[in-house]
Amino acid sequence: MNYEGHDKFMNKENKISKLVQQTLDIINKGKKDYKELIAMYNNSQKHEKITDYEREILSDTLVSILRTKYPKQSSRILGNKSIAAQELLEEMLVKVKEEFNWESNKHGKHVKAGGSMISGKEFVCWYISYKNSQGWSCGFGYIQVTPNDLPYLEINKREISKNSIFEPTSKKYHIHSKQDALENFKLLLIDMIE
Repeated sequence: MNYEGHDKFMNKENKISKLVQQTLDIINKGKKDYKELIAMYNNSQKHEKITDYEREILSDTLVSILRTKYPKQSSRILGNKSIAAQELLEEMLVKVKEEFNWESNKHGKHVKAGGSMISGKEFVCWYISYKNSQGWSCGFGYIQVTPNDLPYLEINKREISKNSIFEPTSKKYHIHSKQDALENFKLLLIDMIE
């Protein structure tokens, strides 16, 4: 996945201890049931002899398996998979509405669930968008294709027409580069807002 801002967050000094590697091997064999995986998750969160990096690796691995194999049960323990996306996009929408008149938007004035998430094609997909009366739309999305993938932000622009001769444009951003993504979205809105 290529998106802007990712390299800033890589740490070259992270190592995994023998204990954590053995635990990962046990997890990846796939023979643990829901209760065992939850117990491992809880233990990893409070274990004193592992580093924060190791805790993150264990947590990410366990959360991915739990969300994939046990989606309903895991949401009770781990929380709604969409909360981060909805909160980030609500924050961006507030900022956009401070600078732009959102009233003429032909595509709704709130954070919306993406069709790809509803159909099961993507794990998480939420977005805000603006569509003008000439049929042009731009969107700001929060996407996570599978529980194993990192979420990312995507800014796009397209003409909503079956006969459009224009290619849609799209740019992906690391989740921590939300300010850069917001600035790009605002640049698109400058040309679109009526």
